[in-house]
Amino acid sequence: MQPRLVDPLPTLRALQGSSSLPTRVFAQLHALVLTSGHALHSPHFALLLRLCGPRRFPLSYRLRLLLYSPLPPTTFLANSLLLASSSLPLLHLPSALALYSLLFLSSASSSPLCPNAFTYPPLLRAAQPPAARALATHSLKFLGAEAAARDRVLGAALLDVFARCGRITSCRRVFDCIERPDLPAWNALLSAYARRARELPCTDSAGEVLDLFTRLMLSSADANEITLVAVIGACGELGALGHGIWAHAYVMRQQLAMNCFVATALVEMYARCGRLDLAEQVFAGVAVRDTPLYNAMLHGLAVHGQGRAALALFDRMCHEMVPVDGVTMLAVMCAFLACYTYHLKGAQLRKHIDATLGSGNLREAVRLPPGEDINEWLAVNSNFLPLVIFFVAVDFFNQVNLLYGTLTEFCTPETCPTMTAGPKYEYRWADGVQIKKPIEVSAPKYVEYLMDWIEGQLDDESIFPQKLGTPFPPNFKEVVKTIFKRLFRVYAHIYHSHFQKIVSLKEEAHLNTCFKHFILFTNEFGLIDKKELAPLQELIESIIVPY
Repeated sequence: MQPRLVDPLPTLRALQGSSSLPTRVFAQLHALVLTSGHALHSPHFALLLRLCGPRRFPLSYRLRLLLYSPLPPTTFLANSLLLASSSLPLLHLPSALALYSLLFLSSASSSPLCPNAFTYPPLLRAAQPPAARALATHSLKFLGAEAAARDRVLGAALLDVFARCGRITSCRRVFDCIERPDLPAWNALLSAYARRARELPCTDSAGEVLDLFTRLMLSSADANEITLVAVIGACGELGALGHGIWAHAYVMRQQLAMNCFVATALVEMYARCGRLDLAEQVFAGVAVRDTPLYNAMLHGLAVHGQGRAALALFDRMCHEMVPVDGVTMLAVMCAFLACYTYHLKGAQLRKHIDATLGSGNLREAVRLPPGEDINEWLAVNSNFLPLVIFFVAVDFFNQVNLLYGTLTEFCTPETCPTMTAGPKYEYRWADGVQIKKPIEVSAPKYVEYLMDWIEGQLDDESIFPQKLGTPFPPNFKEVVKTIFKRLFRVYAHIYHSHFQKIVSLKEEAHLNTCFKHFILFTNEFGLIDKKELAPLQELIESIIVPY
């Protein structure tokens, strides 16, 4: 009776990815593959070749393993051996390149193998930028410039190489060759532009990220976390707070993972846009925080003068035993400097808001504190006023932005061709600068114009001084009144045209709380004329009368 042979396939499959297989075990598996006949089947023999890495086996052994196998060498088997040789980047890349040269470029062989689209991606991923760029050019020479269009894996690998090397033009050329780019291709190109925007502070590159993201959303591909990291970073570079909030809302709406990469991008973006309140919200919502996330929050606090808060956060970082690097220490040094310029008066104002709003009395939260300048109080409330229940420290501008962001799928030029608040009220847009005569636009276009205009007003230091004590312009209250009047129109449109959708999304409590706070504040300081409130007069009276 012949002894029963052991099938090596389960073991081969289980060991895939192992980089430290003992030579004795590999020799036993090799013998089993030969005696069981699996060496005559390319897919099975390829499993063995992928375990023959450069850490344990010299180049000559790996080459003989392929050339003297029962099967004649093929490109498929050679690619499997290369995959094992390039599995350890940097350390064994020269060995992988030497193997590639012997298999595909050697003139000593009577019939050299021909590389294909699967030959180069492992090598490209393992190579550092200078070698990777040369290898990418070499691959295009062999496979042709249109190879990236034919094979998505190769296309993504080439895009990644040119992106890492900062070759935006080459990266874009490869991308444009792909007829229907998939998500990895989009992500590679977006990341390339985002990296360039960070390294060169080039607003053109950041703007290109947003343009590409718009194209992506119109295609059949769905954005993922990698996409959003690039987009959110571009928003931070541009100071495009409205776009950044939309991207944040997209992450939540699509239930994407709020991992450290996404959270770090959001914290950096909000900090760059001056929204430390939202940055802190994001930071607090992450359960496990890494060094880059802490660094982003520390840097944001320090550069905005919150030195004490930054130092307290650094103590917490050390207590949680999160590794500290050079970026951390730079942020800590900035925090020490910020402590000398701490704005006590601004802190007192925000403390008053926190205390009164925490008591549950919305009326007291929006009252002018005794002895305070009304202009300074209005400025603080326009940028730092907290919300009850869902959002903390989100100002009215961001409240409306977030609320409307949940309706962008339903409020379209087709469903809302004009900006209305019921059948009696229609709003037309004019900013007095670019559009001087009021024009009729769709509701989404009106909101887009409005958010861009408000963002420009809030960023204008001649209107909203960034340093406490700086005099406010004489027309400050009129500018604030115009902002709140136009924000009210968005609320009016939501209540009249989309309230049923808000109810189906179970966001009516959030909407009502935001609007209640909004009305109490504007009523307290007379920021909106009574005739402007007519579309929601009954609802407003039900809010004001109890107070």
